[in-house]
Amino acid sequence: MSFIFSVLFIASAVGIWYFIKKSPSKAKRNASIVVLILSALGVSAFTEDEPEESVATEESTIATSTVESTEESSEESTEETAKSSEESSEESTEEPAEETEESEEFIMDSSEESSEPEEAEEDTDVPREYQSALNKAESYVGTMNMSEQGLYDQLTSDAGEQFPEEAAQYAIDNVEADYNENALRKAENYQDTMDMSVDAIYDQLVSEAGESFTPEQAQYAVDNLSQ
Repeated sequence: MSFIFSVLFIASAVGIWYFIKKSPSKAKRNASIVVLILSALGVSAFTEDEPEESVATEESTIATSTVESTEESSEESTEETAKSSEESSEESTEEPAEETEESEEFIMDSSEESSEPEEAEEDTDVPREYQSALNKAESYVGTMNMSEQGLYDQLTSDAGEQFPEEAAQYAIDNVEADYNENALRKAENYQDTMDMSVDAIYDQLVSEAGESFTPEQAQYAVDNLSQ
């Protein structure tokens, strides 16, 4: 029996070292300590005649193993505490950065909102007659496919809208119109309803008594007529 307990003692001591250094496991390490203590008690019980120095050596070994396990636990606790501190520090660093981004977005939104009233004020600075001329120009461009010169003449003519020249020019400068397309629609209308030749259509488009399109706009129109 003394030999068995001696073998158990050595095996448990090796197990304590192995489960601390090679393959850390608290449960297996603690089990090895218990086996070590029990085997030490068994050895002492069956070897009462042996010198007291042997018992002291065994007790010293147990104490050393216990101290080592305690130190290992302390080291693990220290590592966990350090990791927790690092994570807390990273989170605290990220939060101010997010707050800074939110404040920048708020400032940008505020500046955009403040610019909108300025644009509205600019619109209100336009005289009422200028705005009326622009509204008329948009109507003529959308329904009658007029040229730029024809539109200006219609806005200022005594037989037309009778707007001041300044209001008419404001309307011409601000109306959205594709005069090339307007010339093409006029040309198609002449071709379909009056059976005019290409040359006659061109002359009608550029004539001051006709549509008053530019030569470039008239040429675009006749070049894109269906054959």
